[in-house]
Amino acid sequence: MTFLAPCMRNRLIPGLVVTLALLGILGGCSDREELVGRYEADPGDGGPVLVLILRADGEGEWKAHGVSATFTWRASEHEVRLHAADGGAIAGTLGEDVITLALSGVGEFAFSKVSDIP
Repeated sequence: MTFLAPCMRNRLIPGLVVTLALLGILGGCSDREELVGRYEADPGDGGPVLVLILRADGEGEWKAHGVSATFTWRASEHEVRLHAADGGAIAGTLGEDVITLALSGVGEFAFSKVSDIP
């Protein structure tokens, strides 16, 4: 950028920083929006289906055996993290329309997306 006059550099660099920051933020949003919806997993024991709901605002809900729990969630390229109000967190891996969660002492569950609407 040495070929630019100092006054041009002072305008260009902040503009590039803002543009790159917005691309990063907006790029992250599209991945998150694709994850929003209702997911279900078969517990494999003949019991009721396990339900995982991810909302666009970063809130979510877990429903299992008549019990419901809320959490917040965040996603990265290959992972989703569910954060409970008590400070606990569960990391899950992302596949195509599938979220796999390994629950300590319980097992691994593959939640398949059944609806884009939570």
